[in-house]
Amino acid sequence: NTLNFSATYRYPLDFGELVANASYAYLSKVTFSDTNVGRSIAFQEGYGLVDARLELKDIAGMPLDIGIWGKNLTDESYSTLSYQGWTTAGSASWGEPRTYGLDVRFEY
Repeated sequence: NTLNFSATYRYPLDFGELVANASYAYLSKVTFSDTNVGRSIAFQEGYGLVDARLELKDIAGMPLDIGIWGKNLTDESYSTLSYQGWTTAGSASWGEPRTYGLDVRFEY
């Protein structure tokens, strides 16, 4: 099961528009393979991810936007895929850790 929330706030300014967005996504406990039932590597407990973005749009009336963002702000550790073979130790793929960024966009 999944649950998603998102909120966006827009505030007009004399020199552009300030836009703030925050989102939360929750994924409940999942199993990656029926053949691994009974093995702890086969399951991922439920987890939630928090993302946010703050952006200044249309700066000085130009098609210029600058935004800062963060993903997985709580630095949740979670598996996106996991497998344990009959004769192998198993392997897993992990979700992205906390990340931050800056975007600059100019449209012409």
